[in-house]
Amino acid sequence: MKGYVTRVECRLRARDDSEKIGFALLQPQMYDDKVTATTCLVMDMTLQRRLEAELQRSQRLELVGRIAGGTIHDFNNLLTVMMGMAALAQNSLPADHPARFEVDRILEVGEQASHLAGQLLTFSKPRRMEHGDVELNTLVVHTLKLLRGTLPPGTVTETKLADAGAIVRGDETQLKQVLMNLCLNARDAMPSGGKLLIQTEGFFHGNGSDGPPTTIEPTSRGRRSWVKLSVQDTGLGMAEEVRARVFEPFFSTKERGTGLGLAVVRQIVEGHGGKIEVKSRPLHGTCFEVWLPGTDKK
Repeated sequence: MKGYVTRVECRLRARDDSEKIGFALLQPQMYDDKVTATTCLVMDMTLQRRLEAELQRSQRLELVGRIAGGTIHDFNNLLTVMMGMAALAQNSLPADHPARFEVDRILEVGEQASHLAGQLLTFSKPRRMEHGDVELNTLVVHTLKLLRGTLPPGTVTETKLADAGAIVRGDETQLKQVLMNLCLNARDAMPSGGKLLIQTEGFFHGNGSDGPPTTIEPTSRGRRSWVKLSVQDTGLGMAEEVRARVFEPFFSTKERGTGLGLAVVRQIVEGHGGKIEVKSRPLHGTCFEVWLPGTDKK
């Protein structure tokens, strides 16, 4: 209205072509009951609005976590009954029975549902870690044995394991879950087969050029040993806009994807005091690098 202070929030285009959110306060200058001039103060509210959006997003995720954490145990109980009855039916049927395929399929889908429920539970209500010395080379070998049957026939697996020093302090079960999720993600990126390379390297000192990534918090750096676990594929790769969102909960480019696998991976890695980074280009494959604090053991 004429003569009144006006507040306006607007979107602006900066010189570097980035979009900014501005808050403008307009104060009219009156003379003889007429507006003769206007004083305008514009503030950059881009960061504040971004933080507000992130807070709202985290609150939504917290709500999802509470719902999932409150119902997942009941869901698992139902799955246990269903799979138990299916297993009894499977054992009572001869191998050539017409219903055998359907029963096998029930058990297969039940296993998938149980795995998804476990990921939801890990993401929504992380369990207490069982700390111990974990030898990553041994973990890689054992995990690959479990995954052999899930990889496409045209997939070639290769390992480059550190001669010594690839030992971290953490929860072996959770770290195995990290590696399995990264390998399954690589498998899905190579539907026609390709090369899967798993590599361990250590020790790296934080005050050298070969230390952990710069995204590690400063309080975690210094004269400290690090171990790097890399999972690299020769698959489809990712565009930059996809790469920037791969760790977001419920974000997935797959038709049947849940978007929880990589979110759980990041949560576990950061819970171990580490960091995960991803490098990828379309049609040039993807490499996930997991940095974990090492121990002094050789």
